[in-house]
Amino acid sequence: MRDTDRPESALYLYKLIVAREASGRHLGTRVIDWMCRLAALEGRTWVRIDTWRTNTELHAYYERLGFSHVRTEAPAHRRSGWLAQRPVGQQVMPDDPLLVSPGTLSEVPAQRR
Repeated sequence: MRDTDRPESALYLYKLIVAREASGRHLGTRVIDWMCRLAALEGRTWVRIDTWRTNTELHAYYERLGFSHVRTEAPAHRRSGWLAQRPVGQQVMPDDPLLVSPGTLSEVPAQRR
């Protein structure tokens, strides 16, 4: 990370993995939208990710969700280094949000339990 990245301006997404049996529910997209809303509430500007440099399919997925490639680094100690960010005001699925604030299960619509 560079000092010019202003790390305090972002919320960082780390190791987002959705189980194969949950595939098709757009959980990854909804989690990222949730993070964008949370980051905005915290006064941040960006949601940032760092993925494997070689996973071009994953890069394309994140770009479809509004992330812009910032740069690619190649640290010898890890395979990640493809860095991207998305502005917090962007929502891909605004009509199907995950809750941002803590609440009870009764507040969650039954179809999502």
